[in-house]
Amino acid sequence: MMMKAETLFESKKIEEAAKVYNQINTSVISEANRPGILFNRGWCLAEAGDAPGAIRSLTEFISKYPQDKRIQSALAKRAKAFVETAEPAKAIADFDRLTTSGTPDDLATFAWSESARLRRTEGNIEDMILRYRALLKNIKTLSQNLEAEANYFVGWGLVKTNNPKDAVPHLEKARDLRPKGYAKHAGTLLALGYFATQDASKLAKEISLAIENQYDEEIPPQAIQWSGMQSYNAGNFEDAEKALTTISNPKEPSRNRERNLALPR
Repeated sequence: MMMKAETLFESKKIEEAAKVYNQINTSVISEANRPGILFNRGWCLAEAGDAPGAIRSLTEFISKYPQDKRIQSALAKRAKAFVETAEPAKAIADFDRLTTSGTPDDLATFAWSESARLRRTEGNIEDMILRYRALLKNIKTLSQNLEAEANYFVGWGLVKTNNPKDAVPHLEKARDLRPKGYAKHAGTLLALGYFATQDASKLAKEISLAIENQYDEEIPPQAIQWSGMQSYNAGNFEDAEKALTTISNPKEPSRNRERNLALPR
C-alpha cells in the first residue's frame, strides 16, 4: 500500500494517492521508511484538500524527526494547512520558524509573504507592515510582482494607520514596478501622501492622472481644492482649472462635491 500510494503520488494522481495513504497504519512501517511516508502523506493530503489530515501527518513528522532535511518544507506545508483550518496563530508560529537565519530564500520568501497576507486578512495592519518590510529587507531575489505587492501594501498600511507621508516612496515604487496593476490604487493613495507633504507639483500631476483615468472621485475634495489653488497661485491655470472644475458646481455652488475617501482594499 505504501508503494502504491507513493506511485500514485508521483504520477500526480493526488486524490487516489490520498485515499491509499489514509489506509496505511504508519506504526507498522519500518523506522527507515516512516519519515518518508509521514512527510509524503502530509504533503499529499494537503494537495488533496484534506488540511486536518495533512496537519496530523506533518505534525508527527515534525515532532519525531526535527533534524530531517525536509523539516522546513514540512513547516511551510503545515502553515498553509493551518490557514485553511482557520488556525492563524499556529500558522504564524510555523511561518515564523521559517524566517530565521539559514532558511533558503524561497521558503523564507514564502513565509514572509504568506504571513503578511494572513495578517492583512485579519486586519492586523501593523504586523502586516512589519512582515512586508522584513520581506523587502531580507530577500534580495524577489520577483518584480512580489516586490511591487510588498511596497504597495506597506504604503497602503501606512495610509490606513495615518502615516501618508511615509507611504509615498513605497507607493511610488509599487507603481514603478507594476504601472498597470497599481496605477489607480497607488495613485489614489499617493494623492493623499502628496497632500500630506504639501507637494503641490506632484499632487497636481496625480490629480491630472486621476481625472484622465476617471478615478478622481476617490480623491478627497479638500486635496483637489488645495491643489487647484496652489496651481492657480503658481500661474499654472491649466492644472488649476482641471482640479477646481472636478469639485465645483457652477450652477449650484452650494452643492460643490462632498465625498469621503474610500481606501482601496
